[in-house]
Amino acid sequence: MLFTGASKGIGRAAALQLAKKDTHLFLSARSSLEELVPLIEEKGAYVSVFQADLSISGEADKMMEAAEQEISRENPEEAVLINNAGMVDPVGPSASYRSEDVSRHMELNLSAPIVCAAHFMRSLEEIKD
Repeated sequence: MLFTGASKGIGRAAALQLAKKDTHLFLSARSSLEELVPLIEEKGAYVSVFQADLSISGEADKMMEAAEQEISRENPEEAVLINNAGMVDPVGPSASYRSEDVSRHMELNLSAPIVCAAHFMRSLEEIKD
């Protein structure tokens, strides 16, 4: 299972809930996952961590390429992608928006999930073959 935005909130809770003996979780976040890893390992799951800020163009590609290499080595029977990373900023009157804030918002909330899903689907096709 690959989770984006796994360091806090729903992503963290989902990772903890779905961590089971002999499952492998691929966790991605822009902030540290050091505190979460041992909690997941206590449940008997394996963890791979990918530090990535998906609001930066190109980071989703880099993160997914690294994850794909690990996933393909395992050749799993089942794989799941949870595109959880997201942000609500900017919030307020549109006249106050700065272009760089809108760009980060669109990259994280729109572009990154599309890029992650595309990579994920291609990697599953390669595993299947």
